[in-house]
Amino acid sequence: MLLCLDGGGISVWGGSVTIRGNLIEDNIADGWGGTQYGGGIRVQEGSYVIEGNILRGNYSLASGGGIMVFYASSASLVSNTFEGNISGIGWGGTLHTGL
Repeated sequence: MLLCLDGGGISVWGGSVTIRGNLIEDNIADGWGGTQYGGGIRVQEGSYVIEGNILRGNYSLASGGGIMVFYASSASLVSNTFEGNISGIGWGGTLHTGL
């Protein structure tokens, strides 16, 4: 288990990134005094391909228990499996996108 402010399992800010073929499990985005987005994955301000991952049992205090996509110029989510991801007080137990 990993406890982080944002992006409990994976956090990427900017660039052109592919996240493929991972087991992202039992991570927590439950920060103190800030935002708490993307229990499994949080991506922001870039171009992303998120493909063939298993996201299981991740938790976000705010939004995006499984994945949070924030200010991305493009994001492609293909053939991912989501199981038991939870968003505490926000939206999107599985996925949340924001501007």
